[in-house]
Amino acid sequence: MKLLYKYNILLMVLLSITFATKGSAVENRHQVSLGYGIGSSYDLANLVDFEIDGLPEEYEMVRHTRTINAEYLYRRDERVSFGGIVSFSNQTFDHNVCQLDEDGHRFYENYYKVAETTHSRFVLMPKLHLRWFERQHVCMYSKFAIGADIKYIHEKAVAGGYVPERKVKGNLAGQVSPICVSAGSDHIRFFTELGIGCQSVLEFGFSYRFGK
Repeated sequence: MKLLYKYNILLMVLLSITFATKGSAVENRHQVSLGYGIGSSYDLANLVDFEIDGLPEEYEMVRHTRTINAEYLYRRDERVSFGGIVSFSNQTFDHNVCQLDEDGHRFYENYYKVAETTHSRFVLMPKLHLRWFERQHVCMYSKFAIGADIKYIHEKAVAGGYVPERKVKGNLAGQVSPICVSAGSDHIRFFTELGIGCQSVLEFGFSYRFGK
């Protein structure tokens, strides 16, 4: 949590510097994009907890996370751009509990699923792009974003005796993608982004540039 707050302050400082300095003339200043993401920091957190804690009496195992991301970008100059992200993700878990053998030992084979849990997330974040390589048809950049995450949790019981829950939670959300590549024409480009956060570990999609 402290790390996210520090990251938030850093992002705000960078955005303030961006607004305070004068931008240069850039063609096609506005950009809209649509991307599809695979994996997220939520998957990684669940995996780390599972590996560190070993086999507890009950645990949740992520089956898959997929995200749809819509973004707007204002190209302030040839190096710096800023905008916003709207992201929706659907994450599915198997909720498992353990049966002990006669000696009180737990084995993976003893686990059985009692519920399926779905986390539907809506994320809204401002973002900053820093381009560090650009040619006529190829661009490489890094992306930083932080904002709010609203999560709707829905459980579905698949075994008797388990009481499912439904609730809504809010939290901080972020994305750091240090290696991003886009390629194409002056107006239409395809991109791939590699990073970690609530959007994805790997994202790919297309963008459209327009305006002055």
